[in-house]
Amino acid sequence: MTLGEIMVLRKAMGMSRSQLAEELGIPPPDWQAVECGRAELQRIHILAIERLSLRFAASTGSTEAIPADVRDDACAVIRRELDDENFRKLFLSDLER
Repeated sequence: MTLGEIMVLRKAMGMSRSQLAEELGIPPPDWQAVECGRAELQRIHILAIERLSLRFAASTGSTEAIPADVRDDACAVIRRELDDENFRKLFLSDLER
């Protein structure tokens, strides 16, 4: 994931730089330095933002902010789990509650 893609995701989630920094647990000036290219984008940032995008989608019902590769992975897990008869029974019993 590129810095440009992260900025698009941040905006799609309706977050400011400061809000994203807070969610990432880093000082806003440090995140601003990353977005402005003065500091290196680290893998941990990418993973945390991918996780935030999933949480955003779960809370809003909008999957637009999920990176395509993350969305594909999540769908593959769900498909695999739904193919398992025991999971299907458990999932359906949870829905009936």
